[in-house]
Amino acid sequence: RRKLPKLEDFVGARDYTGAVTLLEFERANKKNDIQTAMWISYCYFHLGDYKRCLKEYKELSQMKGTPPEVWVYLGCVMFFLGMYKEAEEACTKGPNSKLQNR
Repeated sequence: RRKLPKLEDFVGARDYTGAVTLLEFERANKKNDIQTAMWISYCYFHLGDYKRCLKEYKELSQMKGTPPEVWVYLGCVMFFLGMYKEAEEACTKGPNSKLQNR
């Protein structure tokens, strides 16, 4: 009997399309939590789908209990989309980090 793949298997193999497929399936089946949304955003970023990633991180930034690092990640996506002013504003809302200073 074949075992279902886990998120770690997909991410470890850098198969972000497979990871997003699994995560979107989980989200559609009532596992719509912050952790799932964070992983979905991460995968879209690594797939180069920055517009979709931006949408996901914006939604995450509005959720209660979201880690403050989301603002830095949101700033990174905005930077990749050429939204430099917005990227700087978003990064200042997050905690100080090496990523923020890049």
